[in-house]
Amino acid sequence: MRERVILSEGRRDTEFLEALFATHDREFDTARLDIENEPPDRVVDRETNRIARFDAEWNDTDVLLKSEGGVQNLLAGVPRLLLDLRRRRLALDVLVDLDGRDFGWFAGQLDE
Repeated sequence: MRERVILSEGRRDTEFLEALFATHDREFDTARLDIENEPPDRVVDRETNRIARFDAEWNDTDVLLKSEGGVQNLLAGVPRLLLDLRRRRLALDVLVDLDGRDFGWFAGQLDE
């Protein structure tokens, strides 16, 4: 399996996914990156460094679970990260709570 980054809205999502993998799919090693409480001037550096380590040949982690700190940060982060991850050999998955909205709403927000 190709290493993958799973983006989510918040820390509770990464906690849930981490528990899900640990309980039901122990074949995959996971790591978490929760940046929602980081000062804005440190977010990009911390994110870049963690993804670079995750992408390194010596890395044995299969899945990086990354929280964005809310749906607006998630919407802003998807396009930027997608470009970065395409340059690497990493896949990207997105977990979002639509909160009663349909997927068209989410996709439309990404287009803006």
